[in-house]
Amino acid sequence: CCLSGAKQSSFLNSNLHRIQVYDRRGKYVREFGNMSSEAASRPGALAFTGQGDLVVIEKNSFRIHLFREDGTPVRSIASCGKGQGSRCDRSDVCVGPDGSIFVLDAGHSGRVHVLDGGLGFVRSFECKGDGRFRYTVGIAVGAGGQILVADYHRHDVQVFDKEGRLLQTIGAGKDIDVNLYGAKGVCVDRQGRVFVPRSGGGFREIVMLSSVWLMPRTFRRGGELIST
Repeated sequence: CCLSGAKQSSFLNSNLHRIQVYDRRGKYVREFGNMSSEAASRPGALAFTGQGDLVVIEKNSFRIHLFREDGTPVRSIASCGKGQGSRCDRSDVCVGPDGSIFVLDAGHSGRVHVLDGGLGFVRSFECKGDGRFRYTVGIAVGAGGQILVADYHRHDVQVFDKEGRLLQTIGAGKDIDVNLYGAKGVCVDRQGRVFVPRSGGGFREIVMLSSVWLMPRTFRRGGELIST
């Protein structure tokens, strides 16, 4: 799900191969998408650009689509750049404050592709050495333009600058010490707070960190605060 500037929410429905749009009261507005080459046949993630266009990545495929907010197709691409990692499965997408689009490769491939607002390729990067990606599950952009990547097998969130240089790592025993075991994704709100859903062994929680990422709080399902 993502929210547009027109105060409408767009939801992807992977099984029905379409994007469904509702207003903030939950009233159905429209839907688009089908099995044609012009629309996402099995949407897997989506994000709005600052201009109100919708970026959609297909689940288990190489294609990335750009739509107007009303569903009019603008452009589709089947790869990000050239060489290794240019045609990996996509798992998540987000848009930075400067309009750059960040596409995360699914799972073990562990690359972040940077596109311009028209889906033009800019660059790719990956984390190597001790910080190498193991099984990436989510990407978000921080309040200062930092790129945050959640990794399920590393149980952490790594923070990069816009050029792909590693700045810090959030997780147990890391730069910012907080338990992110079983991280399932990451998102950032307008106040710069970071939210990391995590699950495993029968529990489901959301870890919230302040805009300076120094004050972790953990919520169980239902919103009960269990630690600070």
